[in-house]
Amino acid sequence: MTMSRSLWVVVNWAVGANQAAALLRCCSGAPRLKQALRNIALTCKPIMENEAVNTGCESALNYRWLRFMIAQFNHPSQNTQESGMSKQTIHTDDAPKAIGTYSQAIRCGDTVYLAGQIALDPATMQMVEGIEAQIHRVFKNLQAVAKAAGGTLDDCAKVNIYLTDLGHFAKVNEIMAGYFHEPHPARAAVGVASLPRNALVEVDAVMFLK
Repeated sequence: MTMSRSLWVVVNWAVGANQAAALLRCCSGAPRLKQALRNIALTCKPIMENEAVNTGCESALNYRWLRFMIAQFNHPSQNTQESGMSKQTIHTDDAPKAIGTYSQAIRCGDTVYLAGQIALDPATMQMVEGIEAQIHRVFKNLQAVAKAAGGTLDDCAKVNIYLTDLGHFAKVNEIMAGYFHEPHPARAAVGVASLPRNALVEVDAVMFLK
């Protein structure tokens, strides 16, 4: 593996001069610069690791600082904070209120995670009757949460469907076509033994907002 002399100078200064912490502070608020330096550090890793073995303690010290830099670049809390991916709770009265320790949806950056919806009528919090009515109610509930998050069901990238009877899958497929337009989301359909409140169907989704 080869690298330009300018990149080597940057990395050697950063780790050899024990300036990793200062460099990280300089990178705060500049995620593109930080990503570029991280890429440089990862590129240099095998080179410096080899030198640490062959040339002794100075390169070994540099390599330890390089490892420190990479660890800091990969720290989840820093990445989340700098990319603006704080968690935002989504709630609407047009969908059933949460019946447990969860939120209707959570937004992280451009991604919205929609909690599973069963066929509860949001006005009465009672289950609707019959598989066809339940399927419609589930998608209407998801639709309301998606709208509250600033999107539509067409923004869904992934949908998971849970059925207590996979014999109902054809009906789900038929009704779903009225709520989603092409390009359709990725999808999984899973047969389960039971669902909360004796529901026949539950659907959750992941939505991406541009």
